[in-house]
Amino acid sequence: MDKEFRDGTVNGVTLGQTQATPFTVPSPHLQMKSLYLRMKRMWTPAHAPIALLLLTLPLTLYASIWPEITRVAVAWLLLDIAVFYAVFLWARTERRLRLSAFLLVMAGLALALVAPFGVDWIEDAKGFLNFSPIYAAIPRLINERIHPNILAGALAAVLPLAMSLMFPPGTEDRGSPILRRLLPVVCGLSFAVMLAVLILTKSRGTWLGTAVGLGIVLICRWPRLRWPALALVALLLIAGLIIGPARVAQALAAAPVVGGWEGRLELWSRALEAIADYPFTGIGMGTFDHVIPLRYPYVLLAGAELAVPHAHNLFLQVAVDLGLPGLIAFVALLGLVLAAAVQSARAWAGDQALALQVTGLAAGLVAMLVHGLLDAASWGSKPAVFIWALMGLIMAHQAVSLHRRTPSPAAWESEQG
Repeated sequence: MDKEFRDGTVNGVTLGQTQATPFTVPSPHLQMKSLYLRMKRMWTPAHAPIALLLLTLPLTLYASIWPEITRVAVAWLLLDIAVFYAVFLWARTERRLRLSAFLLVMAGLALALVAPFGVDWIEDAKGFLNFSPIYAAIPRLINERIHPNILAGALAAVLPLAMSLMFPPGTEDRGSPILRRLLPVVCGLSFAVMLAVLILTKSRGTWLGTAVGLGIVLICRWPRLRWPALALVALLLIAGLIIGPARVAQALAAAPVVGGWEGRLELWSRALEAIADYPFTGIGMGTFDHVIPLRYPYVLLAGAELAVPHAHNLFLQVAVDLGLPGLIAFVALLGLVLAAAVQSARAWAGDQALALQVTGLAAGLVAMLVHGLLDAASWGSKPAVFIWALMGLIMAHQAVSLHRRTPSPAAWESEQG
């Protein structure tokens, strides 16, 4: 001991020097920098529109004359937002991005396998496609009543993602060879099942949206297809002009309850009247089929009031439910998510598989928006959770691709010593 004191050391530590310990308190500057990096990793542009959406919920509850219905609808929207953030916060590595996409496809497959046993199939023996024998062969095993358009809207959002996983770029070399070969097969089979169920729904708007979404994935996967795709679109436009725009519009808008184009126009006019009367609060989420026939009686749709639960247009329905502030928030959220998808696809230039994956996610959102021009099945329904999970995964892509260029808090702290 005396020798150690004479050498100016105690237990091997030079006197006058500070030994670093796990309990060393970093400087305030380092603490603030670390906090900033941690907060930056949790930041997303979607915070602002979602916050505005949340602010509209007390207003819609206040305005509703059927609060018991609105409370349930609000609860489902809160669950959707919670799913958005759960996916966004969990999928913060490239491995989790890949796994999340695969799980979303598997969820779509599960929906396609289970939901048909509870769907109220629309039988129309005189229609373009007669699936009555197939409908009759499907037993009703689920008490939940599922509308075909709602099921179709959820499947349309997932199908482009499944296609993007079916055709991984040849440069993808991550994971075991067996899994790399098995993933496209599983996603291909899932795609086939979901597409078959989608066809059974006979939802024309969803078919159109799905075609657009799948086309986006195919063109991004094989850019040479863009010219044949443009030629196909031109041929379809010419065919539409020959057949007649009015007949084409009538065919797309035809539905058993609302009839054709005239019925939808009446629905939309009633929705616009409600928005004009309740621009800031909406009429109350989930009360469309109660309030609209009472305050704005139908003419063409008289007698079918309870069979028309929404405005058959996504944007009108959001405005009717939450008012114009809610519509602004929702449109802003969609715009930010699509912009994030484009930014992420460019950022993943060195990883073609992830670039194609985020393209599939964005294409699913585009399919939902195309379908939303004629329906509102992706808003206020239980399968709408697929849309919010999809948006959460897109924002996670943006966060991961952005923070690849930003040091993690732990790495930055270690560098500071």
